[in-house]
Formats: sequence, C-alpha cells, structure tokens
Amino acid sequence: MWTPEHGTERENYMQQRIRPRYELTNYRWMAGLTIPLLAKAIGTNTTTLQRWEAGTQDPQPEFVEKLCTFFDVDHPKKLNLDVQFTAPSQS
Repeated sequence: MWTPEHGTERENYMQQRIRPRYELTNYRWMAGLTIPLLAKAIGTNTTTLQRWEAGTQDPQPEFVEKLCTFFDVDHPKKLNLDVQFTAPSQS
C-alpha cells in the first residue's frame, strides 16, 4: 500500500539519481552539433546520448573516453561525467 513516505523516498532517490549534464549539453552546443550529429560522430545512437545529457543513464567508459577526446577535455568531470576514467595517453 502506498503511503506518503514511500513517495518521498522515491522522489529523493530520483533527485539524487537524475542529474542533468548541462556541461555535456553545453559542449555539444558550443561545437554547433545536434544530438544526432554527435551521436554519429562517437558511434552511439540519439536516444542513448539524450539519456546521457538528461542524466538518466551513464555512458560506458569507452564512450566517456570518446567524448573527452572529441571535445578535447582532459577529465570527464568537465563534462559532468562521474565514472571511472583513464586519461587518454598523450602522443
């Protein structure tokens, strides 16, 4: 049976879990790219990229690296991506 306490717990969980990634969206906008263009450039689909930007899904480490390389950033925190990451090697 639903009680107000259950609703509050779920809302708190969702607020903690869903964090829009405005930084990722801003980098995309500054590059003049649409979601479909960026998705194609890094090898994913538009729905997945939308979920990353909305904060409802986290990218796999390989895509974190692709995004960092694409936008020439040295750490995923600049894109608001809090995942395990190994910086790309400098050649």
